[in-house]
Amino acid sequence: MVLKSKQTRGISDDESSEKIGKGGLGKARLSLRLKPLFYFLATFSSGSIFQLVYNDVVFGNPLTFPEQLKNAGTNLEGEFKLSAAIQHAISYLISPYRGLLFFSPVLILGIYGLYIMSRDARRRPVCFLFVSLFLTVLVAYSSWTDWAGGLAYGPRFLILGLPYLSIPISVVLFQNKSIGMRAIFLYLFAISSLIEGMGSLTTALSVAGNNLLYQPFALNFPWFLQGKFDTWWPARIGANSSTSQLFGVVLFQSIWAIASYFAIKERGTISREYENGQPAKVVVPFQEAA
Repeated sequence: MVLKSKQTRGISDDESSEKIGKGGLGKARLSLRLKPLFYFLATFSSGSIFQLVYNDVVFGNPLTFPEQLKNAGTNLEGEFKLSAAIQHAISYLISPYRGLLFFSPVLILGIYGLYIMSRDARRRPVCFLFVSLFLTVLVAYSSWTDWAGGLAYGPRFLILGLPYLSIPISVVLFQNKSIGMRAIFLYLFAISSLIEGMGSLTTALSVAGNNLLYQPFALNFPWFLQGKFDTWWPARIGANSSTSQLFGVVLFQSIWAIASYFAIKERGTISREYENGQPAKVVVPFQEAA
């Protein structure tokens, strides 16, 4: 009976192997590839579904958007023009008026991080995902007729895409742990924080102009030096001296940059210690394989 059971089990194993050889293994692999894609698409589309439900509940029609009610008779399809997308996309990236690299210079390292990821086969899929998601936001808003966002300070419409340029900065910092790279990062980070901080402290409604107008110099920085703040807490603490205010912000940025440097350095030290034979291993995101 035992022998018969073994033989039966052997036949079953052979039949299973034959079935797998005829396509079962291929289907299993396809299933493993499609399942993450399905989860991603389901999560990615959830925001649009909630937006349509919100429109239906509030406006009575899932395809009615606030922009249409604000300007009666507005046809949303006519508000998007692909012919102007390239020009606006360039302005979004490198123009003084709305350029990401003018308002957040530290994102230069994020673009460099994407380049590093594209050259690594293990990181390339993540790079493709990040670039795709960022381009989706960039092209969509670059095609809109009101791409500049009125009097807004900086490229506010691109906020949705900023994580896909910010996260790759970690790749650069773990790829190159030199003091020089740390200094470049901290310098760009401090400058970016100062530029963005002036906008948040003074006014979010700056001045409009052409692509050569730089809002921090045109309005926000002069207001900053004069002690004009649109935020409640600087006025509450009596911060109305331009010299003391500028010194305070620079001091804050310096302390923040130094603290960030030592935090990054400590993280790298812990990672190396665990890699050298400690009981556990710290997995650093995007770190090179050993």
